[in-house]
Amino acid sequence: MQTYSFEQVYDSVLGEAIGDYRLPDVEDAFADGSFCATQYEIMWEAYVRLSNGGDNPDLEIIRNTLSAIQRELCRRMYEYGAQFGNK
Repeated sequence: MQTYSFEQVYDSVLGEAIGDYRLPDVEDAFADGSFCATQYEIMWEAYVRLSNGGDNPDLEIIRNTLSAIQRELCRRMYEYGAQFGNK
């Protein structure tokens, strides 16, 4: 059985993996028309509306920290899946 790293699975789910690095059996959660793509579009439109009031670096900080939290939670879920799936 082939094993993959968290980064390879996570990058494939986000649609950021390219070429041989992308896992063909992992669905891109941000593919056109997907739930995540729709939610991201809604978020991006809100971000644009907020940022039109002037340059606000706090908006970028909020986005980056939420992304970092998401990545950590996903890493833990991946590790738990590997741990419990092998039992």
